[in-house]
Amino acid sequence: MKTPLIMEGEITEDRHLLVDLQSPGEVERDVRLAAAIEWFRRGIISQGRAAEIAGTPRADFIDELAARKIDTIHVDFDELKREMGLA
Repeated sequence: MKTPLIMEGEITEDRHLLVDLQSPGEVERDVRLAAAIEWFRRGIISQGRAAEIAGTPRADFIDELAARKIDTIHVDFDELKREMGLA
């Protein structure tokens, strides 16, 4: 049995539907990346772990975050002050 492909598309100005077919592997990669980004954004996992989950090098993961305008680092200012001996 053939695996169905997921279709993404958009309607162009002339009202034709442009369809991009994604293979199951592409869909899996996109889902892993989306999950990793969301978990990182929520502070549930580290940037390195998120890159592992996404199956991408850390530098590429950072690029993905930047492309989506998501902060690439999380800073807890209270913790930073304690580490610097200012608290």
